[in-house]
Amino acid sequence: MSKREKTLLILTFVLFVCFRLYPLFLPSWYEKELVQVNMAENLAKEHFNIFKNSLSFNLYFLSPDHDLPIRWCEDFPLFNLLASVGIQFLPLEPLLVGRILSFIFFLAGSFFLFQFVKENYSIRVAYWSVALFSLSPITLAYSTYFISDMAMVTFFLASLYGLRKNYYFSLLCAICFTVTRYYGVFLLLPLLGYAWSHFDKKNIKFYLLFMLPPLVEGLWLIYTLFMFEHPIGGKWHWGEWQHHFLGISKYGVTFLGFLFLCVGFFKYRKNLFFILSLVMIFLSLGFLTQGHDIHWFYEFQFIPFLVIATALGWIFFLQKLKHPFAVSLCFVLALSWLSLRESYKLMRFDSSPKILGEKLETLSQSQDKLLVMQDVPDPGVFVYGKREGWMVNFEDLLTKESHDGLYQKATIGVVRISEGNLLKNIDKTLPWVIGLKQKYLTLWEEQGNFGMHQKCGAINFFFNHCPREKYYLLILKL
Repeated sequence: MSKREKTLLILTFVLFVCFRLYPLFLPSWYEKELVQVNMAENLAKEHFNIFKNSLSFNLYFLSPDHDLPIRWCEDFPLFNLLASVGIQFLPLEPLLVGRILSFIFFLAGSFFLFQFVKENYSIRVAYWSVALFSLSPITLAYSTYFISDMAMVTFFLASLYGLRKNYYFSLLCAICFTVTRYYGVFLLLPLLGYAWSHFDKKNIKFYLLFMLPPLVEGLWLIYTLFMFEHPIGGKWHWGEWQHHFLGISKYGVTFLGFLFLCVGFFKYRKNLFFILSLVMIFLSLGFLTQGHDIHWFYEFQFIPFLVIATALGWIFFLQKLKHPFAVSLCFVLALSWLSLRESYKLMRFDSSPKILGEKLETLSQSQDKLLVMQDVPDPGVFVYGKREGWMVNFEDLLTKESHDGLYQKATIGVVRISEGNLLKNIDKTLPWVIGLKQKYLTLWEEQGNFGMHQKCGAINFFFNHCPREKYYLLILKL
């Protein structure tokens, strides 16, 4: 490996680490992230009692008739527990605490990935793997989100790296990655593939490594299914495969990297670690994948294998060239552009919940309960406004009378609708809005281009030139 190639890869990694500082401070509109923020805040209020997980609002698939707060749990709240400690003791916005925590896990994951690949392949493959890890659109976008997937991947890489060095450290990390996200249990397959060749299979510790983590996760899952509202029920099914493969190629290692990914997997097709990695990917894509086609973070757990295989395939190609550095430079520049081009689509945000929430915090009291009538299943108004309440799709209110009781339970009404949806059924929506304003006191009203960014190219997005959806916002005293 030449000194110039090494310098190129180090600079690439450092550049994309620095680039991650940009999305750290963007507003959040993403339901999954906002749910984690709220759960971590509530954990801090409950003195870190993990048996009192709760949400301050209903989710779109939960009935708005629930009393508040709602007992809610999806995964063992390890990541939220760590975030709640930071929220309690650091003078930072809760959203920023969780995002910084994810960023720290990204740095730790990069370290463990580098060490694992260096010991098992070569230092050249290690440098390329970490550079590709930082370049992946999925890691570029989601490694600074307040979600636990980055932590899950880091615990897995730590377990993989520690397997030959410290068994109990590896076992602890294996338990952590299986409980951090329930589908992290699939990562036991590639861990098994690696352990099969590097561990004494006659030792009881070998079997304990693959029995204890799913047992701990299974016990927690059984407990939460009975004691909490839970999203897992009814989601065991085969996924829509065409979306998943598009995600792997487009958002995983980009279309250019995908060519060398195939080369790498083919070259190591007899390696049990890669065989079981592919099995893990197929099973993960098949089961527990509702929403895979719109929530690309579900494919986060594939990234370590994708980047290692891509690095192996790329180096196999480089070894046949007379001027590898010049080609490497072009490859890195092309990948960087493709990564920014795809990742910005995952970073586009909607400012309207933050605007509404901050306005609500000044116009309402902490004991007020909100009724949020909107056209997106986004709880940002509650998180930024620091209030409890219920959210309802405004179209339901136009056609149903089943939610009339919410007007009596709530003390503040909030309307948040895009101009497109407001005009789509103008004969229904306009009389509905006018009726609300006539019946209740208007506290604040605003209309402007602060909705979701339109797709307009990475350069326009990063220089804030993307057009945005026009939104109508209204706050009422009920």
